Amino acid sequence: GRLTRYVDAFGQAIAYEYDAVGNRTALVYPDGKRVTYGFDGAQRLTRVTDWGGRVTQYAYDAAGQLTGTVNSNGTTVASAYDAAGRLTDLANRRADGSVLATYSYALDAVGNRTAVVQEQPLSKAPAAAVTPYTYDAANQIQAAGAVSFASDPNGNLTSRVSTTGSTAYSWDFLDWLTQVSDGVTAAQYVHNGVGTRLARRINGVTTRFVVDPQPTLSQLLVETDETGTATGRYVYGLGLISRVDASGQVAFYHFDPRGSTVAMTDPSQAVVNTYAYDEFGAVLSKQQTLAQSFNYVGQFGVMQEPNGLLFMRARYYDTAIGRFLSRDPAPAFNSLQDLNFFSYVNNSPIALIDARGLSPHRSERGQIAGSRVNGATTFWGPSVLVSPAVGQPQRVGNVLGTAIIFGLPDKGEVIRAPTDDERIQWRYQELQKTDPLLRDACGSSDSLCLVRGDQLLEQARRDVLGPRSQAPEASSFWAQFIVILSELLNSFYK
Repeated sequence: GRLTRYVDAFGQAIAYEYDAVGNRTALVYPDGKRVTYGFDGAQRLTRVTDWGGRVTQYAYDAAGQLTGTVNSNGTTVASAYDAAGRLTDLANRRADGSVLATYSYALDAVGNRTAVVQEQPLSKAPAAAVTPYTYDAANQIQAAGAVSFASDPNGNLTSRVSTTGSTAYSWDFLDWLTQVSDGVTAAQYVHNGVGTRLARRINGVTTRFVVDPQPTLSQLLVETDETGTATGRYVYGLGLISRVDASGQVAFYHFDPRGSTVAMTDPSQAVVNTYAYDEFGAVLSKQQTLAQSFNYVGQFGVMQEPNGLLFMRARYYDTAIGRFLSRDPAPAFNSLQDLNFFSYVNNSPIALIDARGLSPHRSERGQIAGSRVNGATTFWGPSVLVSPAVGQPQRVGNVLGTAIIFGLPDKGEVIRAPTDDERIQWRYQELQKTDPLLRDACGSSDSLCLVRGDQLLEQARRDVLGPRSQAPEASSFWAQFIVILSELLNSFYK
């Protein structure tokens, strides 16, 4: 039942190979380039080899925590942790030991970062300023200083007006951003029915994206022009490793503990790009020789847009106001902060990141990307099915809205949005994988598990259908007990 081949809307095919226990051992790009993966006896990723023979190696301590990375150009990353497994030190160095970027944290009794001593290529403090924000009753932003905002009835930002100009935002019927225009930069985006971004057009120049949808954090493998010619390729292991341009030149990424790119080096370990950010991701300073898009939280696939937005898969994020442009499509309701459907990482960017645009995670290296190449991963993206009528692949849920402007093939393929039932099933599967009760506390035949499964299915219906979902029947005492038990387990694991 493991995915072995995936074909996107433009006919670009990705192939997968696995070992006997389900670890993904090879990834084959559309042009036949291969990346292979090696694992130790504990099924931890230890080696990534790209098509050019470039090897990245990973090392772990006895507790399974990532302690070292060696890139193929000789640069290294070393991590250290306290007795509770919390990151205290991170050092990016050249092979001779000279510093690229280092970080050392002081933590309080509950693990909050209280101070950092850091050395990185660029450091710049944000300018001191006080900006008042105003919101409506639905937590939709109305003003930030002299800048005013407007939103549609679904909560999607539609306009931003300042003394220097205005920006207009357009959305499709599934609340995916399709266009952004500020009078200087005009951007258009196309996503498939389950949110994988297929292409963008900036001032008339189209870039297509070949995306591996299999990992929980989908990964951009190849950027192409409108004809399908590759302009850049990306290699991943425990997060992003390197970018290889059309001429074969490679550059390696170096990250801070949040996973933001602070430097890039060439094969000789010379620094070619450097970046500095504020806590909410605004770029304070950069020196960039090689054009690339993985900046703030770039290790985990967050992409910088030319218009200043960040693409975080499920949603777009505006670093200028520290908020998402649209509502959380699947709010968790784990805390009062979750009642604000637009906030980024519960307004705690020092400790948390959100690479999916759906839920905050601890911003510690190795905590998010640890098993992204394994077989047991969340699948995001359309399926390739075989039509019994014509015997040809039919792509399901491929393209919506403005797809026609990106030159998508017209070969009689089925192109449609996913049905409500499909979206409910995808959401249900996601809830199952993150529910602590189902994950850790019961077997497949337990009645407790069966009741909890029914509850999660009902939650998936409400998340997908919203007001169209019928109100559930009154919960029994047993059902209420299971909900409380799951919440207690969730609190324990946090």
